[in-house]
Amino acid sequence: MTAPLLTAAEFKKIRWSLVALVILLSVGAAAVMAALQLDARAEASHRKAVGDRQDIRNRLARAQDEEKELREKIAKHQAMVAQGIIGQEHRLDWVEKIRQIKQERKLIDLQYELSPQHAVDKSIVPTDGGGFEVMASPMKLQMKMLHEEDLLNFLADIRQQDTQAYVRPRQCTLVRLPPQAREPANSAMLSAECQLDWITLREKGKS
Repeated sequence: MTAPLLTAAEFKKIRWSLVALVILLSVGAAAVMAALQLDARAEASHRKAVGDRQDIRNRLARAQDEEKELREKIAKHQAMVAQGIIGQEHRLDWVEKIRQIKQERKLIDLQYELSPQHAVDKSIVPTDGGGFEVMASPMKLQMKMLHEEDLLNFLADIRQQDTQAYVRPRQCTLVRLPPQAREPANSAMLSAECQLDWITLREKGKS
């Protein structure tokens, strides 16, 4: 028969030490668990703080972008107001502008016809006008000229900032005049026919 590892007398001597050891082990395990829980909470708190900081940065970036966009819109609006694009069309001023260009550029022959103003199709200008509707005054232009630069110069001139409209060329057809159709008096070599839109903005609800 195998002898016991500890006799009753020996166990009696160390029992309180064993009890103390068990207590210490329990306390140690509890301390480890508490430390792990605190570490987990600290990690979660850190992640939340990082997320909150990133959210604040994102909101700040969006606010700065919105502020920049607003300033750009205000600047564009002010520029259009100063240019005369916003409001009623200025047909008399446009006619005078064309007359001046024809005279200053010494254009051979220039004929045009302005059609009634109408709202531009939203499929062409899909963006939100911000309380304004986009209006177009179509113009049919016919020119006889010596060379292509006469047409290019004319289009550049009517698109200057003092035109009180945004002029959009939609189509231009340029043909060379046959010898029998040329006029010796003015040396016209080319003929052009263009479709233009004089674009302005009108406040919605106003006619």
